[in-house]
Amino acid sequence: SRYGSALEALTEATSMVRGSEELSASSVDRATKEAVELRCVVLCNRAACLLRLGAYERCVADCDEALALDGSRVKALYRRARARDELDELELAFADASRCVRLGGTEAVELARSLKARLAQKLEASGAFETEAE
Repeated sequence: SRYGSALEALTEATSMVRGSEELSASSVDRATKEAVELRCVVLCNRAACLLRLGAYERCVADCDEALALDGSRVKALYRRARARDELDELELAFADASRCVRLGGTEAVELARSLKARLAQKLEASGAFETEAE
């Protein structure tokens, strides 16, 4: 499949930019910052392929790694939110989607609304809004 081929190429690219996983995006020289940027881009692209292929746990792991390097990666937050939604991790998905929206990720607005509504339904169904009679 198209995504399977892309996944293989991106996995190879990820191994080429190894060594940057211990780094943070702050206090590093320009070449290292570029390596971190490249690694984030590759991880986000691979996460997109994994999401399309239904490999949600692996998608979350790639997004986690990208966000550990650069916590403001809107695409990583959005893709992790979608993967967590598929894994029925609604609270975590909503947190990611909300953060994505706060960072300017307009693509996550509808996802955040949908997750909020589904979380409310889940809480209501569990009786979270019921109070004991006195």
